[in-house]
Amino acid sequence: LWTTEAGGFTLGGEAFESGGTATSSNGGSYTLTRAEDGAWAAAFVPVTRTVTLGTSGSSVDLVTDEAGGYTVGGEAFASGGRYTVGGLTYTLTMGADGAWAAAFVPVTQTVDLGEYGGSVTLSSTEAGGWAIGSSAVESGATQPGNGRNYRLTLAADGSWSAAFLPMKVSARLGGSGENADLWTTEAGGFTLNGQAVASGTTTTTNAADETYVLSRGADGTWSGAHRPRSSSVQLGASAESVTLATNEAGAWTLGGDPVADGRTTVQSAADNAATEAKNQYVLTLAADGTSWTAVYRPATMTVEGTGLTASANEDGSGYTLGDADDAPSLPASGSGTVTVDNAMFRVAKNADGMLAGTRFDNDIEGSVMKVDTLGTTGAPSLLADNAKTDLNEKNTALEFHTADFSMGDLLGAGVATAEGQNIVAKARADMAKIRDFVAGLVELKQDGGLSQNALNTQLLRQWDAADGVINDVFGGTGTGRLERTTSESRVLDAFDR
Repeated sequence: LWTTEAGGFTLGGEAFESGGTATSSNGGSYTLTRAEDGAWAAAFVPVTRTVTLGTSGSSVDLVTDEAGGYTVGGEAFASGGRYTVGGLTYTLTMGADGAWAAAFVPVTQTVDLGEYGGSVTLSSTEAGGWAIGSSAVESGATQPGNGRNYRLTLAADGSWSAAFLPMKVSARLGGSGENADLWTTEAGGFTLNGQAVASGTTTTTNAADETYVLSRGADGTWSGAHRPRSSSVQLGASAESVTLATNEAGAWTLGGDPVADGRTTVQSAADNAATEAKNQYVLTLAADGTSWTAVYRPATMTVEGTGLTASANEDGSGYTLGDADDAPSLPASGSGTVTVDNAMFRVAKNADGMLAGTRFDNDIEGSVMKVDTLGTTGAPSLLADNAKTDLNEKNTALEFHTADFSMGDLLGAGVATAEGQNIVAKARADMAKIRDFVAGLVELKQDGGLSQNALNTQLLRQWDAADGVINDVFGGTGTGRLERTTSESRVLDAFDR
């Protein structure tokens, strides 16, 4: 300070009064004050520099000290130092021009993605959130890692964790319309209902409780193949069996065809020696719904001329007549003599495989007569109807004069035989040949190989032949016994009737 002639002071050539501010050589500011005794004193005047802290909306005041440095909150602060406010940290730097700037310092956390997903680094943002790289991340976000997905979770204490996120993979179960939902594991496997799954694992449907075998294809997709339940069923007392299997709807099938409890029949592979036909068996489902039995259904027929019913034995040994415990039987040939209700029957098998028989009473009716005592007046004849033999009402006794004689007594048990041509069997065979020929004519007409007029002509010729066959059996020369239609849609039914 320099005095002036007028009694004042100057500083750097400028007038200066007590209380003015001067800048020291080190850049500090001082307030100069003159006391009453004329002595001057200098008091340091700190300078405050306010620095905006990024985009946080906060700021910090840096205050100069007498040594030329800065303080924050009374504490020395140098360029490059960090300042935290509201959980956000900034680095404060003074430039060459003395201006201060604040740069946000994010907090980072490295989080392991399970055992196989590697790791990821999360950084805090000025807005108070978190980011991976430049992408914002919230708690619950999905983070991929090595082909897997993980769920990131932020705890209340600010720490992050990662948990493996299973992925659902659906396997279509055959044609059931249902799926099995598999879930991936972190190790690269799969689970079903919490249990490990591999190709060959089985599961069941909810609707039909059917089993499916799961398999994974080369392309990574899963599918389920139906594994049917099966039941091996022995056919009655035979050595044969059939195997039933369930379909995807849970219903039982045989060879792919549905099976009905108590209504479906199967036949044996071998012929019955007596009937020369397949044995028939009825399939029955047990109460547990899982096992089946096959009950023999015997072939039955009425023994023509006797009123008896014969049932073929399952083992082919022959026939049983009636259902009594002591019912008589016939051998496989069908020929034999049996006694039922004190009546004797002689039974034989016709050419068409049907059984026929004649009843012989055990007791002689009327007096015993010898041929030489019969005389020659009148010819013996067979009774048209004998009320005493209600099981076989025709041709069972010989009538001569006023007496009738048992055929069994006259012929003897078991000596009656059929001789000559069986005209009924021959007629049936001839009619079958005519029908086959007619069927061929109808098919030829339908294929365009025969005109309607030609068909009508041929059909009338075949009806003539059929009338001839009928007349050979019943006599006469008429044509009124048959329908004689020429309608190609009805002619075969007319022959069948």
